[in-house]
Amino acid sequence: MMYFPGQLADSDSGKCLRTRVLETQSLPPIPQTLLRLLDVIQNEETSANELQDIILGDQNLTAKLLKAANSAYYGYSGKVSTVSRAVVALGFQEVRNTCLCALLMQHFRTNRGNQQDQLRLWQHSFTTAGLARLIVSLRPWIKTEEGYVMGLLHDLGRMVMMISFHDDYLEIRRLATESNTSLFVAEEEYGMLHTMVGKWLAIKWHLPVVIQRVIEYHHNPLNTPEYHKEVKLVYLANRLAYADKSIDYSADDLVKECCRQLYISSDDWRLLGEKVMCINKEAMNLVNMLK
Repeated sequence: MMYFPGQLADSDSGKCLRTRVLETQSLPPIPQTLLRLLDVIQNEETSANELQDIILGDQNLTAKLLKAANSAYYGYSGKVSTVSRAVVALGFQEVRNTCLCALLMQHFRTNRGNQQDQLRLWQHSFTTAGLARLIVSLRPWIKTEEGYVMGLLHDLGRMVMMISFHDDYLEIRRLATESNTSLFVAEEEYGMLHTMVGKWLAIKWHLPVVIQRVIEYHHNPLNTPEYHKEVKLVYLANRLAYADKSIDYSADDLVKECCRQLYISSDDWRLLGEKVMCINKEAMNLVNMLK
């Protein structure tokens, strides 16, 4: 049976799944450092000193940032020894985003399952975040960093499934392989959508409603009851991130409709498609720096 997010939530299996997610003890509450960093992203008046204080309050995060700053990717090998120097060298926004990615990877680190699957999921999430930021830069109706965060968190539910519902995840993977279909279609058949798992974790973490909607509806953007533009933004970024090449604008009605509502032209879409490989490579580098 195929479920849309709202239909699954109202079903008996959906209510049971909601209880499992909200009551699971295998995931700790949202880390305070992550919560403070999300506040920083939403506050335009945050200073570099405030960001440094947050980073310095977490030894693991400080070490990850300095490791990343001194990597070959940034070209400062051995030259960045302090957080303040990292902010100057990399820039405020780059440090903020790197720390956000590092905190999420650290929080969801596990020895269960296929480690390569987890790294590929992070690479996809980082790619989607980068593409969402790029799309917003074309039509700046929200801050680019808000787009980045929405893209980064959109597949939170799939990471939760890998860790806290591992047996279910393996069964969904088996169904996808045997049916030669996508994981999302297999989730629909199994009755456990990562979009719903992620939504309920976002509720448990008291994340903003806009992020809850993005997580829940990024596969079905026309069904969201609110935050229509934000959900369509992440839908488009997610589609591009999965594409080996640019998706045919004229042949995909849902892509075309979402682009129309966000005032993204066919030429804009073509240019976005040309950036996918570059942003995906940047995402892979970030994963390797932070793993």
